Amino acid sequence: MLVADPTTVTPRPAGFVTNLVYQKLYPGTSKPYVVLEPLIYESSFRGGSIGFTVKAGFRYDRASVPRIANWFVPKRVLDYGAAIHDVLYDAAFDKDVADRIFYLIVRTEEQAGRLRGRLAWRAVQFGGWPSWHRHREEQNHAS
Repeated sequence: MLVADPTTVTPRPAGFVTNLVYQKLYPGTSKPYVVLEPLIYESSFRGGSIGFTVKAGFRYDRASVPRIANWFVPKRVLDYGAAIHDVLYDAAFDKDVADRIFYLIVRTEEQAGRLRGRLAWRAVQFGGWPSWHRHREEQNHAS
C-alpha cells in the first residue's frame, strides 16, 4: 500500500520536539500520507503554552490548499503546520481556531515570513472547507 520511501522533513522548525516522518500511500485516497513516527509540538503563546501530538499511523492530506497557492508557498514549507492542522480538524476543533494555529506554526515556527504566512493561511482558509466539512460529517455519523 505504500508507494514511496519514508520522507523525513528537515530542518525541524522551532517548537517541534520531533521530526516529521511520513510516507505516501497509493494516490487517489482522500488522505494519501501517513505519519510514521509521533510528531510532537510544544510552544509558548501569549503567556500560555500549547502542545499537540500527531500519533504514528495518522493519515492526512498535507496542505489542503488550491494548487495555485503552491506557486507562492511550496508544500514543503507547510508540512509541519499541515500535520498539526489536520489533527485539529480531525479532533473537531473550530475551523477558525485550527486555521489560526496553522498560521502561528507556519509564520513563527516554519519562519515562512509575513507574506508567505498570510498566503498559506488564506489558502488553507479557502481550500480547507471541503476537508473540514468532511470531518464534521464523519463525526456526526459516528455519534
